[in-house]
Amino acid sequence: MTALYNLGVDYDAVIKRNDAATTLAAMRVVVGIATWAAPGIVGKIVGLQESGDSRYLWRIFGIRDAVLGIGVLASQGETRKMWLKAGIVCDISDAMAAIVGGRSGTLPARTSASLTAPAVMGIFMGLAGHKLEG
Repeated sequence: MTALYNLGVDYDAVIKRNDAATTLAAMRVVVGIATWAAPGIVGKIVGLQESGDSRYLWRIFGIRDAVLGIGVLASQGETRKMWLKAGIVCDISDAMAAIVGGRSGTLPARTSASLTAPAVMGIFMGLAGHKLEG
């Protein structure tokens, strides 16, 4: 711990930031990079058929999620809250798109559920993180 202080790291701030927002942000970075790097695997996991179009769309999703996560991790105060809000809006949009796709029949029910669940989790974690930011 002394080494952290010697490096100028505010250890108390690091501990305080270890909350829902930080966990969600780290998950966004990992999932975003993995999705960008291996879009076909992600598509198979959620039940979508792989195509050139789907790989392109997964990569767009992946970079968006990674950037949202990096934004939260690299900021504090009001800027951090803005990044959290942006993530919440994206997660709401993702959940609604998956629900609409499932209800309209353009997505199989399993795929709709497997896309809706992580988006809803992101909404709740984002809201919890936003609240903890004060």
